[in-house]
Amino acid sequence: IREELVKTLATPNPSIGLDILFSTGAMAVLSPAFNNPAIAQTFPAIAISHGSIDTKMAILLHKLSKQELEFTLRGLKFSNDEAKKIIFLHLAMQEFIKFHSESTPVGARKFLSFVKNNAPEGYDKSLTEFLDFSKALGLPARQELETLLKEVPISKKELDISGNDLMTALNLKPGPRIKELLDHLYGKVAIEKEENKKDRLDR
Repeated sequence: IREELVKTLATPNPSIGLDILFSTGAMAVLSPAFNNPAIAQTFPAIAISHGSIDTKMAILLHKLSKQELEFTLRGLKFSNDEAKKIIFLHLAMQEFIKFHSESTPVGARKFLSFVKNNAPEGYDKSLTEFLDFSKALGLPARQELETLLKEVPISKKELDISGNDLMTALNLKPGPRIKELLDHLYGKVAIEKEENKKDRLDR
């Protein structure tokens, strides 16, 4: 049945097959997550998605909590790579809610930095899949984000200062405090990328 579900998601009009799998109870056999009338409300969104199978599965399961989603994906025997892509979209949706409340260039940089830091398929591909995911679900503020895609995010790996730099400059030992400082500095850089210079960050 799992293979039938995956094949159905890959068809040009998956909502027809999904309706059959749902109405016959076949989907409910796969997982308790599918034994819910609300799951059928996702079928029209899946039908208009042009994303990957993983993106369509993320749409199908987007109302689950992260814990429920992880449990369901394990039960469906998705590979680790597949699960990472689906869970990424789920977490990105939560981050996107923050952008909805701050639909500004700064808010866009924060969201796009999240994508860059967590993208399972590289920044461009993962962002493209999220934009399809958000469009299919009709998430608010999607159009505002698309007007701000020129904003350049910075990943944590691009931070122009390291833990060793901080330990030397501040005479600190390795420990949680170093991570706290790096997270704080990254937060500043995510808002103002011009601050990403070592001589500014170690002041």
